[in-house]
Amino acid sequence: MNDSIPTPTRRVRATMIKRATASIALASVASLAVAACSSGGSSGSTTSGGGKKSSKTTVALVTINETAAFFTQMNKGAQAEAKKLGVSLIINNPDNAVSKQNTAVEDYANQGIKAEIVDSINGPSVYSAIKYAHGKGTHIVAVDSILDSPAVDTQIGVDNEAAGKQLGDYYCTWAKTNLPQGKGKIGVVAALNSPIQIQRQKGFVNTAKACGGSIVQTVDGQNVESTAQTAAQNLVTAQPSMTVVYDTGEPANIGAISALKQAKSKAALFGWDLDPAGIAAIKSGAEVAAIQQNPYQEGVEAVEAAVKLIEGQQAPKNVTAPATVITKRNVGSVTPY
Repeated sequence: MNDSIPTPTRRVRATMIKRATASIALASVASLAVAACSSGGSSGSTTSGGGKKSSKTTVALVTINETAAFFTQMNKGAQAEAKKLGVSLIINNPDNAVSKQNTAVEDYANQGIKAEIVDSINGPSVYSAIKYAHGKGTHIVAVDSILDSPAVDTQIGVDNEAAGKQLGDYYCTWAKTNLPQGKGKIGVVAALNSPIQIQRQKGFVNTAKACGGSIVQTVDGQNVESTAQTAAQNLVTAQPSMTVVYDTGEPANIGAISALKQAKSKAALFGWDLDPAGIAAIKSGAEVAAIQQNPYQEGVEAVEAAVKLIEGQQAPKNVTAPATVITKRNVGSVTPY
């Protein structure tokens, strides 16, 4: 789940999307008439640019899900860049299933795809699959999720712990004038299955503690909207004296907004990744501040790096995506995911 805004080009849509199943063979990819490798019932889509294509000019993007707006915006950015560069882009949606994601990564390598963009569901869970793919000669571009693996050729994403600290610093300044003694009683809606969200949690929590905040409870939303909303509701019920809620990603932010509203809680919300409900919450004051990423641009840069790697050009080893703290002051410039 890594913030520069605004990005008006996020609305760019790819001109050609097709769905296919995992049984499509390499010959189909070479003709670029189809999408391949949709593992275990997950969906795949293909976007093609102009000109004659082969497996050498085909890039696969293996995402996490297509429910969260963050990932759909990343897909749009990748599709736009694929069209611009005249390459074919295959998108695979494992829908939060680690086994399906790993199978997709390996299947694309077996079919001769020369570059894969991977957003790992659970960090290290994909290491074996990307190692296998890399051994088959497939270039690996890790996006959003930070993967500490020698199989990764290019890493693109936010410094999540630093961004969490950035939001924590804003909280500390805010707390001085908005909370008794400047000390908050903080509840956290986390995603304990997501290494990058654990980093976000660490960055914020350590900073908040350093300025007098205390963590009253942490609940696990598992980076799934329905689960996160239930977790947030349980947190609000269990901690009526809580003064602050911090969440670590879009599903948790959506869930926390809803839970606080339903309970008529006055707890201040700090979070990540603003969808339209999040932007409305910032404008109304229901949410104090949030980190906003730029998934569209991450998708663009991932495809750009993948094509460079396929063509034997030098691609950056690391691309640190920016993170922006959004408040009432600058929310007007934000385009929602």
